Amino acid sequence: MVSGAARNKKQRKTQAAQGVAEFKKTLLTALKEVSINGSAELIVTMEQAIVQHDLEYYTNSATMKGSLNNALSELEIIKKKLAIVDDPEKYKATDENFILARNRSKGLPVDEARQSFKSHFARLVNLDKAPLDDLDKQIIEVRKSAIHRAQKQYIERQARTLGVELAGKRRGITR
Repeated sequence: MVSGAARNKKQRKTQAAQGVAEFKKTLLTALKEVSINGSAELIVTMEQAIVQHDLEYYTNSATMKGSLNNALSELEIIKKKLAIVDDPEKYKATDENFILARNRSKGLPVDEARQSFKSHFARLVNLDKAPLDDLDKQIIEVRKSAIHRAQKQYIERQARTLGVELAGKRRGITR
């Protein structure tokens, strides 16, 4: 009887598996570039494409389908907020809708975009817990880094628009 590990090792040596691995390496390189140099808009668009792909090709349960559809909805919310965050007149309503102390952090509204960034980051953390190969794990790490970077850009833009000076910088996803 062949063990699961031995079977997986044998499968990774097939021509098809090697082609998939090469594609993942290319994807990883592109994701790293976007993560390091991309705008928040580009990062969110990249995430939407990955989530849409997962929804179309890998969904195998109602729970997974619901989670991916929710992710797409939240990424769309982020894009809508990114479209107005730099305009003081347009963003004013958002600022006024999040006035309670529990809905603010460092003088800035913890609006739907920031809530969605946090939710998506948590989704990626959960995905990272799955038994995946090393390339998949690296891709998830880069995606987490990219979402963190996009959120940081968004918060900086909120601060600039609302005239709030940001003090110390925190690591990881912020509230």
